[in-house]
Amino acid sequence: MNTYFTIDELCYSDTANRNGIDNTPNEEQISNLQRLITFLNPIRECWGSPILVSSGFRCKELNKIVGGVSDSAHLTGNAVDLYPQNNRFDDFVEFLSINFKEE
Repeated sequence: MNTYFTIDELCYSDTANRNGIDNTPNEEQISNLQRLITFLNPIRECWGSPILVSSGFRCKELNKIVGGVSDSAHLTGNAVDLYPQNNRFDDFVEFLSINFKEE
């Protein structure tokens, strides 16, 4: 299995950079991000083309600026917002609902 996602990618934020926010996760958040990457890689492998991260880990200050809720899973490194690079968003949502539905 290839590794398609990195912790740096899941922590990158244009908004944080523009606002001088240090969006560095702590050890627990890094551990959560590593588990998230383990979950995301098979999705990317099966999808067959690049998937981009629009939002991943957010520190409290960043989460507040972007209007995130106070208990957002982004704060703990347990959430990511994705979109397919090929812009086939409806197909991507259908793909996820068929192949990666909750049991």
